[in-house]
Amino acid sequence: MSISFLPLLPSMSRNCHHYNPYPRRSARVPIGLPPPPALSPEMQVVVQQAAIDLKFFTEAGIIVTWNHSLSQWDLVDRPQRTTNNDRELYVGAGSFPSVPGFNYPLCPHLDTFGRPYDRMKLFLAKRYEGKIEDFFRAHDHQCSFVVIIPKVRPSKYSVGHAQEQGSDEEEDEVQQALLASTTSSPSSSQTASANPRISLPSPASSSRPKPTPRIPGSPTIHRSYFSDAVATARACSDVSVMEVCWDGVFTGRFQTTPSAHPLYPQPGAVTHSVMQPYDPAYNPGCLDRTYQHLHFFDSKIGRCIRALNSTLGVTSDVVQGLIDDSIRCHSCSCQYSFDGYNAHIRDGLCGNRPNPTPVIPAPPRAPYYELDNRELPAGKCLGRYAEFLDTPIGASMLEWNSRLGIPTDVWALVATAVEECETCHFVRTFPAHAAHLHSETGKCNDLVDDDGE
Repeated sequence: MSISFLPLLPSMSRNCHHYNPYPRRSARVPIGLPPPPALSPEMQVVVQQAAIDLKFFTEAGIIVTWNHSLSQWDLVDRPQRTTNNDRELYVGAGSFPSVPGFNYPLCPHLDTFGRPYDRMKLFLAKRYEGKIEDFFRAHDHQCSFVVIIPKVRPSKYSVGHAQEQGSDEEEDEVQQALLASTTSSPSSSQTASANPRISLPSPASSSRPKPTPRIPGSPTIHRSYFSDAVATARACSDVSVMEVCWDGVFTGRFQTTPSAHPLYPQPGAVTHSVMQPYDPAYNPGCLDRTYQHLHFFDSKIGRCIRALNSTLGVTSDVVQGLIDDSIRCHSCSCQYSFDGYNAHIRDGLCGNRPNPTPVIPAPPRAPYYELDNRELPAGKCLGRYAEFLDTPIGASMLEWNSRLGIPTDVWALVATAVEECETCHFVRTFPAHAAHLHSETGKCNDLVDDDGE
């Protein structure tokens, strides 16, 4: 008898208590609303996974809506306003009703006729779980899915952090103007100036911005996500780093001696210079940039990346598939997943270079690799489950699977920064591999007994 394990859902094993990294929100369901129909076993699995994923998006400060066709969360682009000096500012929650074409989120539930419920209702400055929050919540049935609206963050061209209470329209005007004028600390400033791939915040305009609504679908001026200096630095990869990485794979050196890899964790080691743009210690706010571009978080490739950067792990075929499917843009010279490559093309132009260059989209295709159900021996279950997407390796892989892409030397480093367990034969990134080992014995903690031994 065997136990079938569903990928990325580590709480289904018989008589086994798992650590759940994303606990369900203790949402107080509104009284007096009808409950949704009873869920089928298949839908119970979908809804449980939806709750896990929503917790991640909430902590990352991302607005999402449920895609009933694909049974996954889709990212919602927060509305923006364009100022007179062409700066783009995020709109505060209080201004959402006045934004043309902005649709509120859907929840995963279906009504008695198998149709999605109405879109959620916007609640402003309401108490939720001990805090005053702006959020979306269902208004026509009992629903524990609550989409928290994060306070307006810095625009995607700045690096700083700040939060202010309130939901009125001035939030997106005044707060972001202050953020843009805030100077970085000496340490972060020195670090950024030392690494050409890390940009500094832009100075604020001397006059108060006067936002105008940005109508979805309206023509926009081509604007690269990266400045000319950063884009140029990203296009110039360190050939010596790439040679070390791929030679280590082709010769089998990394397989026999993982510690030979440049990113292998060593006592007292500092972050590799190539990976500093993805480390908050060197580039404050870099994870905000990553979390704003998780449009393919739940795609097949996205789930493979999550499993690879977790104690779950993947087969070696999945790792090889990710490497084989990477696409290099001839304009910005960066590497992308299939979805990320096509997403970075806007109107037939590379979107990551200030000087627009025509590029050809990749033809539609589906990855030939995907996560397989794991068959565990009777009486065995997986150990503690945890993801490491906020590490430099995990964050850069997420950006590879987005319109941002990553430099070619970064891709060479992270694509090879993996280790296969000699016991369970699953491959994980270095942080995930170390976490899946027993803290005392150093042995594989994957196929543990039901009683935890």
